[in-house]
Amino acid sequence: METVIAQNLTIELNTQGRNTIPYVDSGNIITIHGKNGVGKSMAATLLEIASGNYIFQNESRFQKLANVIESCEIKFKTDNINLYKVILKPHLWRFDKNLNKINPLTIGDFYQGDQKNEKKINFDEFKKNIYIRTIRGNESLQQQVFFFKDIFVAKINQKIEKLEYKIGFLDKYQEWLKRNDTDKDIDKYTQFQEKYNDQLNKISNYENSIRNRENSLENLGNKLKSLEKLKFISINDMETIVKKKEIEEKRVEETKKEIQAKYIGLTNIKDKLEEIKNQFDSKTKEQLKKLKTFRKKKKALKEQLISQFKFDNNNIVNGKTEQNIIEIKNKIQHYQDSIKNHKEGIEKLNKENQNILEINKFIIQLRDVCSVACSRDFGENGLIQAKINGKFDITLSFEELYKIFNKNNLEFKQDEKLKEYISKVQAANERIQEGRKKLELLMDYNKIFDNISQILKEIKSKGSKIDNYLDADKLLDNLQVKKQDQLNIIEKLEKDILASNQTIEELNKIIEEIGNNPSKSSLLNDLNKLGIKIDKNKPLIEICEQYISNTENEIKQSQSELTKMRDDRELIVNKLENTKSELDTSANRLREVIKQYGYINLGEFVAYYKLHFQRFKNYFENTTKLLSRLKILKDDIVKVIEGGKPKNKTHVDMINYEFDQIFKNLYGRKEFFEYVFKDYTRIKQFDIKNKTIIFETNAGLEEIRDLEEFSSGEKTYAYCRSIISMTANLAKYNIVVLDESYALLDHEHSENLYQFQEKMVQQNKITKFINILPLKENLDNLINIVEKNLKSVGNKREDSRFFKSQLNLLKSFQNDVSLRGYYQEVHYPKENLKELKLNFGITQSFEKKITDDGQLNEELKFSFILDGSNIARSNQNIKKANIRDVARCKEKLQKFGVPENNIFIIFSAGIWHYINERDKPLYESLLSNRNVSQGPPGKDDDWFIIKFALDHNSYIITNDWYKEYRKKSSEIENFISSHSIRYNIIGNDINFEEGFDNKLKLIIAKN
Repeated sequence: METVIAQNLTIELNTQGRNTIPYVDSGNIITIHGKNGVGKSMAATLLEIASGNYIFQNESRFQKLANVIESCEIKFKTDNINLYKVILKPHLWRFDKNLNKINPLTIGDFYQGDQKNEKKINFDEFKKNIYIRTIRGNESLQQQVFFFKDIFVAKINQKIEKLEYKIGFLDKYQEWLKRNDTDKDIDKYTQFQEKYNDQLNKISNYENSIRNRENSLENLGNKLKSLEKLKFISINDMETIVKKKEIEEKRVEETKKEIQAKYIGLTNIKDKLEEIKNQFDSKTKEQLKKLKTFRKKKKALKEQLISQFKFDNNNIVNGKTEQNIIEIKNKIQHYQDSIKNHKEGIEKLNKENQNILEINKFIIQLRDVCSVACSRDFGENGLIQAKINGKFDITLSFEELYKIFNKNNLEFKQDEKLKEYISKVQAANERIQEGRKKLELLMDYNKIFDNISQILKEIKSKGSKIDNYLDADKLLDNLQVKKQDQLNIIEKLEKDILASNQTIEELNKIIEEIGNNPSKSSLLNDLNKLGIKIDKNKPLIEICEQYISNTENEIKQSQSELTKMRDDRELIVNKLENTKSELDTSANRLREVIKQYGYINLGEFVAYYKLHFQRFKNYFENTTKLLSRLKILKDDIVKVIEGGKPKNKTHVDMINYEFDQIFKNLYGRKEFFEYVFKDYTRIKQFDIKNKTIIFETNAGLEEIRDLEEFSSGEKTYAYCRSIISMTANLAKYNIVVLDESYALLDHEHSENLYQFQEKMVQQNKITKFINILPLKENLDNLINIVEKNLKSVGNKREDSRFFKSQLNLLKSFQNDVSLRGYYQEVHYPKENLKELKLNFGITQSFEKKITDDGQLNEELKFSFILDGSNIARSNQNIKKANIRDVARCKEKLQKFGVPENNIFIIFSAGIWHYINERDKPLYESLLSNRNVSQGPPGKDDDWFIIKFALDHNSYIITNDWYKEYRKKSSEIENFISSHSIRYNIIGNDINFEEGFDNKLKLIIAKN
């Protein structure tokens, strides 16, 4: 399809749910410089989704994006007129697991034309006109392999869809054959007849078994009834039962009389209590109640003091004199003084035995050390070796030492003193504890004593009735106890009556049942007929119980078997009805089919039909097998690429061959050998399984290279070139987005990739390139630099015009960043050029950091420059950058005596994408230092480091050989050889090349 060059093609985005940049400027090649979070990458993702090209890592990533994007409208315009419009509808998106993409039918709505002439189009028509492909900074040559895989799988899916369509047609034909199929009708009819007869036989057998089981259960039931009656008669004698009943009836009458007498006594007790209580008013009763309670507590405390602490009974006073109160308080003071004395004694003991305690502490620590050592592998090894009296050797291990400590067999010269000290302290503590308990009881006793005295003072003026009541205290208590005893006795007697009445009722039932049962001889005769013979030498009750238990078990088992038989019979009866219906239907169907084919004789028709059906069946099976093999092939492609084992081993060679051809056609071109595979003449083979390339060298030899061996820049460059080539001429308007891909390229590859972009635009193959880079420039500093340069050129018209245009451009970019967080450069077409031509990027900012502080105004005698990106990613060739290694390298130099002012660090612009989140604050902190900076975005940071080192005679800490720059001139090669210092990283330790100490001494001495 012919590509249209639209120099003024702009893109507008209106997104809800996530930030995206609102528009992409006109021009065929533009670069968007933006802050983090303004939505550059999200815009690229949504553009690629609109074109149906975005590949998700997995379904989970798809779901996350679908959940956060509420809506998105994208317009493609020229001269402010709508060409196409896409309305993305995330709520409709469906994930295609085969391709890890959104099903194109669910992406959203597509429109063509301006608002007046707008018409809705389908996705296929939109893709013929607009094709968008995004290349991300983390994609490289390996990603291309997976891109090929997606294409390969898509083609196989197309074949699978065709085969599935064909199988669908064959299925429908098979269904039509089934509607007119006699062969199966005959087979079914025969099967139904056999099934019907078999079910009839089973039902007949079940019915016979059920009848036999029911008769057996009836006999068992009769046997059980006779045994239970015989047991009942043996247990119960009529005369004995009648006497029991008479005794119970007499007991009921006597109990009723006793209850009546108890109720009379209870009434007398209640009357006496009320008579005593009515002598006093309510307030006095309350005081007397409190007095009674306190006296009980006082009595309890008195008994506790006497029983627990052996107090003299004479010393526990009754609380009637002031002298008694003084005695109690004296005892309280005595115990308080005693506790204090004991505490002072313990403190004295602690001071006297301080050395013993210290020694004992170390003995315990030694024992604990031996205990821990016992759990180690060397716990049983010999630790102490000695010769005793020159006669025999002794060897001790940690384990043996611990046992000695643990069993207290180790001699401690002050052991007896320690035991004596501990014993004294324990005795003193016990006396303190005992004294505290006595003190607590005496204080409670004293408190109760005071309460009783207070109440007695309050009621002293009440008169003789109070004294009478106090004397009648015990009488009231006794009456209350008698009242409760009477109630308890009445309750028990009433329960006895209930129990006796229940016993009488049960005896009446037994008497009635005995009268209804047959005689013992009659029952024995019936059991004999049922096959049970009673042994007269054994107790009859014991025999009955044994037979009853056995018979109950037999009945239970027979009932279970009978239930199962009935259920099984019912199930077969239901099946029989279905079989009868199927048999009738099959017979009628067979008769109708024979008539349709014009056959009368069934045998002739069957012979014709089976031959035709067998041929169709073979064709259908072969088609199905082909579909299955293609599906296995599709899965095996994914497995081989991901390094797994394919289901069909024969597929490996075929997959390798196909990918080898694709890889050669794409990467066998001259331009890739010139910039990527420049040390070889051609690609002999690409091994997809092992991800290796077999090259032919200039000498005609073979060399195998793993894709991982190529540098990040080489792989990224090759991938970008291939994707751009594959995107060319796919639609009317072809758009390629490079999301931070330039951040990984050196200067030479960056320039070449830009030239390639320009060439693709000029040849009408790509309509628009959108290059995305993070905003790293300090626009304020750049403006200051340009303003200074503008002043310095004075009246030089040409220079003045140039700096003025750059100043205006910088200010417009600064305004864009303040408003939207990003600005856009236009590189092509040349007539619309809008780009910064001055080399006032990070380079100038870095120089400015140095000169403003005056550090290099007077040239340093010697300095070191750290290749930050090389050091951060050197340890085990890790993909993530470890900024901490760079900080350690700087600290190591300082330990060797290099001043901090003499150490510079430069990172590449793309390093930010490889830094762990935890290290990003450290990275920002380093950048704030005047001696630390980043290389310019899109520029070659290696040359920036070399150039700085050349200008300032600096030594470079790096493991990079800088091969490309050594070839430029012998002067540069000699400088790099003499001024490069190698290092290695082991764990967290930085080690410089052998002889660095002497080399540093010479550098310092020389300068």
